[in-house]
Amino acid sequence: MLILVRLIGILIAVFGIALVLSPKTFKKVMTYFKEGNRIYWAGIIRIVFGGILLIASPHCRWTAFIVIVGILFLLAGGVIFVLGLKKSKDILDICEKKLGAMMPLAGLIPVTLGILIIFAA
Repeated sequence: MLILVRLIGILIAVFGIALVLSPKTFKKVMTYFKEGNRIYWAGIIRIVFGGILLIASPHCRWTAFIVIVGILFLLAGGVIFVLGLKKSKDILDICEKKLGAMMPLAGLIPVTLGILIIFAA
């Protein structure tokens, strides 16, 4: 299970690095998820990540940190389903517009989170 936790940390960090290095690629990914019902896949991925983190948390160095991050992932995934398709897409649009030039800086958040998850595992 710790390998899965580290893998999640690596994926999150790589996502952040991609955001820092290539904001245009990130916008393409956001556009991809806004098409059809694809936004629900993001919700499913978040729920799965959250479940893995919660299940593996007792075996991690920083149990409380992994539990908190796992709960946040579960909540973030669940919110997508609660809000529904239209509102979730609207939130993506708002984030895309608000971040704009700050997108590379915002990428440092997932990089940091990913590194912390890797270290906490």
